[in-house]
Amino acid sequence: MSSQQQRTLLLYGQKITRVDVPFLMLVDTGSSDQWVISNTCTSGSCVTDVSLYPQTSFSSTGLEAQLFYGDSRTGTYAFGPIGQDTVSLAVLHLGGQYFASINITNTSVLDTGAACIFGLRFPFNRHLLLRPMFLSFLTVSILFHLVRRVLRRAHIAFPASRRTTC
Repeated sequence: MSSQQQRTLLLYGQKITRVDVPFLMLVDTGSSDQWVISNTCTSGSCVTDVSLYPQTSFSSTGLEAQLFYGDSRTGTYAFGPIGQDTVSLAVLHLGGQYFASINITNTSVLDTGAACIFGLRFPFNRHLLLRPMFLSFLTVSILFHLVRRVLRRAHIAFPASRRTTC
């Protein structure tokens, strides 16, 4: 994937990458949902200046997500195809990550300047079967740091400083 095909998302100052256009992301600690509003969204709430996800490298599974939020009075929803694309956080890259590309919604996410929901799925939701993207990033990060430590120890170094004590 060329650098021109990279899309940057921001997560509290960390870069998350998908394809082509920068956009912001909201962190959701109450779900493991990962979705982004696509540029194919037909809802009135999708008329915005916020950058939306172009589905150029999105590989659909043929399944549809139907997400319902809020309480019985609000009726907030987000619908769209489930598929996969590459997602990166800083230097960690995860190919084939599944998420929903929302094309019908009445959420107010775009009012915040964000176009995505990144669900962290904290432990009280651990009954869900899918492994959240957050844990995948954490696992890759831990492995990266372990390998880096092993490689650093493989080098021989001699200290060149002098200690003086009184």
